[in-house]
Amino acid sequence: MLLKDATIDYLNAKQVEGFSPHTLESSKSRLKLLARYLRKRGIERVTDVQPQHFDDYALSLLRRGAKPRTRVGYMATTQVFFRWLFEQGKLLTDPARDIILPTKDEEPLPEPPLSEAPHVRWTVAYVVQFIRASNDSGLT
Repeated sequence: MLLKDATIDYLNAKQVEGFSPHTLESSKSRLKLLARYLRKRGIERVTDVQPQHFDDYALSLLRRGAKPRTRVGYMATTQVFFRWLFEQGKLLTDPARDIILPTKDEEPLPEPPLSEAPHVRWTVAYVVQFIRASNDSGLT
């Protein structure tokens, strides 16, 4: 079975399962890039894909400058696609079963909108102001 035909079958099946249009479009885009990568290496049939191809593909994503989160998405889609092919009986084994997904933690977290220090200063200033107002009004 050609990668192109397998991709169409996969996306049709996922549409029937109720995947959102956004998820389907994202999967299509990711699988298209994978197919292009494999085609450049002379691989057109799903049965010709070997585990080593996935390692090379992941490395190519890294070399293209894809961020960890992006690489996780592309490799996860690849893994799910080939698992589906295996479960549907289109492959005798799942060549993607040993894919190790990159960790998303490689990216630094964004700065929080309000750091702790200004928040603490604001809270302390508010409490001090409240105590002074209480003392001035004779409540204490």
